[in-house]
Amino acid sequence: MSLVPFLRVAFIFCIVALCVLAWLPGDELMRTPLGMGRSSLSHLVGHAEHVLAYLGTTIVMGLALRGRVRLGVQCILLASYAAILEVGQIYSPGRHASVADLAFSAVGIAFGGLLLWIMPTLYQVWGKKVQALQRDNRPAG
Repeated sequence: MSLVPFLRVAFIFCIVALCVLAWLPGDELMRTPLGMGRSSLSHLVGHAEHVLAYLGTTIVMGLALRGRVRLGVQCILLASYAAILEVGQIYSPGRHASVADLAFSAVGIAFGGLLLWIMPTLYQVWGKKVQALQRDNRPAG
């Protein structure tokens, strides 16, 4: 059974969740422990929410759309979506648009895209090493 239909539903869920979380009014938004507090450290760590959210979405997107749309195009479209969501926060009460938040979202997209781009190569290299180890460890027969 293919995981692609499940991944496509998960991708749609991620896109909707990003929109809801980006445009939810500030007083209704419950922050994760990563984004709580007013200190500069908690503010910096709060950007981890953006990195993780977009890293995860990029990986789900890349797996769901594998072979349909080039990975670079997918990442550019997701970064554009992140920019639209960030600008849209201007109209959400208690929220504000932030270039820093957009930059950290882009970092998550870039890391996710890089992982998706590297993994097939690593899988081939590691697969060959595992096969060689299995071949070398066979009992002489």
